[in-house]
Amino acid sequence: MNYSIIFLTWICLLGSLTSSFAQCLEEALCQRKYNEVVIVMTHNAYNYEGGFTFPNQTYDIPTQLADGVRGLMIDAYMQDNDDILVYHTLSALGTEPFAKNLTEIKTFLDENPTEFITVIMENHGIPVPRLLQAFEEVGLDQYLYHHTTNEWPTLAELMAIDQRFIFFSEQNDGSGEDWYLYIWDHAFDTHFSVESRADINCDLNRGNTDNSLYLLNNFITDNLIGVGEPDSAALINDYDFLLNRMIDCWETHNKVPNFIGIDFHEKGNAFAVADFFNAFVTNTSSHEIPQQVTIYPNPSAQGFHLPANWPAEQEMQFSLYNLQGKLVYQSTNTFAAGLYFEEILPRGLYFYELTDTKEFKTYAQGKFIQE
Repeated sequence: MNYSIIFLTWICLLGSLTSSFAQCLEEALCQRKYNEVVIVMTHNAYNYEGGFTFPNQTYDIPTQLADGVRGLMIDAYMQDNDDILVYHTLSALGTEPFAKNLTEIKTFLDENPTEFITVIMENHGIPVPRLLQAFEEVGLDQYLYHHTTNEWPTLAELMAIDQRFIFFSEQNDGSGEDWYLYIWDHAFDTHFSVESRADINCDLNRGNTDNSLYLLNNFITDNLIGVGEPDSAALINDYDFLLNRMIDCWETHNKVPNFIGIDFHEKGNAFAVADFFNAFVTNTSSHEIPQQVTIYPNPSAQGFHLPANWPAEQEMQFSLYNLQGKLVYQSTNTFAAGLYFEEILPRGLYFYELTDTKEFKTYAQGKFIQE
């Protein structure tokens, strides 16, 4: 798979109920930074049935967005006549004007003023000035995000400045433009050349694991031309499989993947996985967490203890979730002597999170195994 443009659409205040971003009505989600949220994106999003010979998606981009997809991958190629086309590997398999996709994105931003779209482009010969011209021709330049600091803004801050079109390139063109960002200075990913379920792993592919964004490629394609496989997509987009893969890759690189790249988005339930992590899991490396503590014993057959490591009078909320994302226990207290959990849960894997109720600061977060 040579993926080239990834459109990631973030909802901050309002939006599709299929996405937990609608919860940005709550202060906690709006105050998360750009690199602290999980979204679903479609691999070769433009490459849909009816328009292309060997599709990776069933439906077109507007339909994907309407269904709750918040990320799109697109390949773009410069032509001799100064046009820009999107296609996958071979133009004979079908093409569309790049401007068509940009217009769809522009329309989406116009109609949804609380949405955010990020583009990651594998630039096939498009000069930076020509690329900017393409944005200007459809009016996308008015939304371009200018990255002028080392820190990512919060979703609320991005919306406030109305810079809701964030652009990355997979080519390090060295343009010096503050809107033209080299993706592998900011992100890392897993391998995308996967031909069977057995080949799927969490090994590093590109970028550095110290980077702040994490792309999980979760699709099976023909290695030669990247043909999508609907039956395979149904298997690996399945809630249990994808949730466990997210957990494994979180543990491998000590960071929750931000972007879940999939084929045939209607197969499986990747949206529920994204919602599960957005509900309570954040990438704590980007928070200022004072001396983070962990529960013990872990694993345990008879409960656990979380030692106090927070201001004695600070009200805290402890939450425990099962693998289906269901809240199985929650308690709010100062826990001045620490938290003692003595209930016996069904055997399995659980997630816990401890936050204060004022600033939403995370003091403890991780996995617990009930034996």
